[in-house]
Amino acid sequence: MPPQQPAPPPSAPSQPSAMSTMVSSMSQWELFLVGGALVLVIGDLLFGILLREKYAGDLIWVAAAVALIAFFANRRTPGSVPMYANLMLVAGAVVALLGVREFIVSLLFALRNLDSVGSVYLIALVVWTVGLALMAWGTWLAWRSRAA
Repeated sequence: MPPQQPAPPPSAPSQPSAMSTMVSSMSQWELFLVGGALVLVIGDLLFGILLREKYAGDLIWVAAAVALIAFFANRRTPGSVPMYANLMLVAGAVVALLGVREFIVSLLFALRNLDSVGSVYLIALVVWTVGLALMAWGTWLAWRSRAA
C-alpha cells in the first residue's frame, strides 16, 4: 500500500470585499437613500444622455448627486462631511418632494400620448420611479430614526 499524502493545510478564510464591508456597515436609511440616488444618477446617464429621453429634472439629479458625494466622502473619511445626516435628509426630501410632482407630470404625459410614447420612455419612467421611491423611503426612515 502506498504511503498516504498528508492533507493540505486549511486555507486562510477569504477576506470580505471592500464593497460587502461598506454595505454591511450602512444603516437601513443609508441603503435606501444611496441606492435610490445611484438609480437616479445612473438612469439619467443611460436614459437622459445616451438615449436622449426625458428623465429627472436638473435639481433632482443634483440632489441625488450631492447625496452620493456626501455618502462616499463620509465613508472615506468619517466626520469629513459636517452634519452628514442632515445633508442626506435634505437631499432626500428635495428628491421626494420635487419627484412626486415630476412623476405626476410624466405619468400624465405618458397616459395622454400613449400611442406616441416609446417603450424607452416608459422604461425610463419606471426606473426613475424606482429611484424616487427608494430615496423617499430612505428619507422617511432617516427622519423616523432621528425622531426616535
